[in-house]
Amino acid sequence: MSDFDDDTLLHRAFATFRGESIAEIRAAGTGAIRAGVRHRRKVRAITLSALAVVIAVVPVAAYAIGNNRHVPPNVAVTPSADSTPSPAPPPAPSPTGAPTPTQQASTGAAITAEELGNATLNIPEGMCLSGPVTLDHGRKAVRDFTLSLKAVVSTGRHTAAHLSCTGRVTSDQVVAFERDQAGGIRTVGRVSGTGGQIKTVFGIGAGGFDEIRVQVGDFLSRQTGGVKDGAISQRQWRSYGWNGERYVQTAGPTSFPPNPRLADLSLTTGGIAFGAAAGGVRTATLTVTIRNRGPSPIRVPHGVTVHLSGYLDVVAPNGCILERRALESIVSCERDSIAVGETRQVQIDVRAPDQADESWELPDFPPRAFVFARGGESDPSYVAGTEVRYADPSLGNEQQPIKIRFP
Repeated sequence: MSDFDDDTLLHRAFATFRGESIAEIRAAGTGAIRAGVRHRRKVRAITLSALAVVIAVVPVAAYAIGNNRHVPPNVAVTPSADSTPSPAPPPAPSPTGAPTPTQQASTGAAITAEELGNATLNIPEGMCLSGPVTLDHGRKAVRDFTLSLKAVVSTGRHTAAHLSCTGRVTSDQVVAFERDQAGGIRTVGRVSGTGGQIKTVFGIGAGGFDEIRVQVGDFLSRQTGGVKDGAISQRQWRSYGWNGERYVQTAGPTSFPPNPRLADLSLTTGGIAFGAAAGGVRTATLTVTIRNRGPSPIRVPHGVTVHLSGYLDVVAPNGCILERRALESIVSCERDSIAVGETRQVQIDVRAPDQADESWELPDFPPRAFVFARGGESDPSYVAGTEVRYADPSLGNEQQPIKIRFP
């Protein structure tokens, strides 16, 4: 066979292969081609989605394994069928009467001092005024005493006010107020005030939420017209908290220790009883008894002053001073100190004309006796406004009238 024949056979074989292949390719058509393209795109999309899931899950899983399998704090774990984030649940309701964080931080309900000072307040009992009282610029004057608004603080839930009475009646009270639903002022109740060992309130302050701090004292000066004397009084800060019904003490001392600057000097007199006249004169002896009832000793000069009618002839005991005036005679006796429980007596001899009787007594100069301590309120030389170094906590027993009897 020649080379030409071989070429002819090859040409025929390629022609036959081409014809069959073209027929098969054309049989598939354009629709099959489009379907193939869609399939490849779908496979590619699924592959990319799976890869994204793997990329997101692997770090989370690694974090959970490294943290005892706890869910990371910033990963939402609420299940959802459509993967749509669920809205955050509302905060749990607070227990009845319990404040929410918003209430703790809010001062919108606070009542200002100006509002309280020009409002009608329902004052609890225990002061010079109680019940509905209308203040005018923080004051209410009635007869011989005055009710004053001294200070105002807000506790977050309530507003506390320090109210003080001065004049014939002296007292202090701390009262809590709040706004009612109409925006008015309603009294919550008494927080603290004078009574028992507490003789005065020096000030108030805000503590924590629903906590009111009150500075109390165990002494109130009488000589200076109700001025609070810090040199004598012991001071304590006490805290009061709201228990849902009323304010109760939650912190601070509950009592005062003995005050080293207080001593109760009591005085008793036996009176003057004249006997029968002898030689135109009647004689008698006046006995004055001093006792320190405590709680502390007196380490300053102290003594007794006796005022007797001018018609009487008075003989002062040794160590005492006699001052004669036109209408009365004054005897003063002093000692250096007196211990708690100690008793001392002063005896004064007096004489009267035999014709004297009770009608000789002058109403404006009644016989009387006083006990005193230098530097104290009952000191005859005390100057109002100066520092008091000693005070008598009891009323009335530091002076006594002296009864004079004739046969």
